Amino acid sequence: MLQAVHPGYGTVAARTTEFFSAQAPWHRSLWAVSLPLLIDELMEACAATQAGVLGEPSVKRLLSLCKRVAGQDLALQAHEMRLDVAQAWANVGANRDRAALVAEEVARGTNFGFTQVKEQAAIARMGGLIQSPSPTLSAVQAAVSEVFHRLYRQRNMILHGGLTNSVALRSALRAAAPLAGAGIDRVAHGFYVQGLQSRELAARARIGVALITPGRAADCVDLLDG
Repeated sequence: MLQAVHPGYGTVAARTTEFFSAQAPWHRSLWAVSLPLLIDELMEACAATQAGVLGEPSVKRLLSLCKRVAGQDLALQAHEMRLDVAQAWANVGANRDRAALVAEEVARGTNFGFTQVKEQAAIARMGGLIQSPSPTLSAVQAAVSEVFHRLYRQRNMILHGGLTNSVALRSALRAAAPLAGAGIDRVAHGFYVQGLQSRELAARARIGVALITPGRAADCVDLLDG
């Protein structure tokens, strides 16, 4: 058992132990790419300090950097906050409420312990959506429209020109298929659950995008249900 020579060293050792423990009741993933390397560097700096090679201010500075990179890791927060977050998740039932809770956490800057770049990029996109909803949703609408315009061009090339080996055919189908599926699902939900025709749903979406309030996560969740 190593003896801590500084209170900060004990904190790092305790949190590192919690990270590797299977008993911790909260998410323990380190999502920042550089954080594991920083922890290794901090451990080396502690050893160097004990050997008289580095001074204590150098270790404090590195420890501060580790905490800053860790950000919203629940394992680095107060025990009461961990319990509050765990209790909030336990009380969530409906899908809409789950989505609202996730949106609120994204608005606060929580990273959920995601480690993959695509997951971090998704969180960043959702954060931008909540902070600037109308411009972001308008850009999404333009991108989706371009996908279907490309699909329609491929349709015309096949139907009217007999061209079945277009270089953009496969990519057009890959991009359009999930978007078409999501759109049909949304239209079906609006019809059977809300009693809305497709044009009514589209009109509601346009009005919602124009009037949505920046910074209010619930508005994004209720965009088509309000």
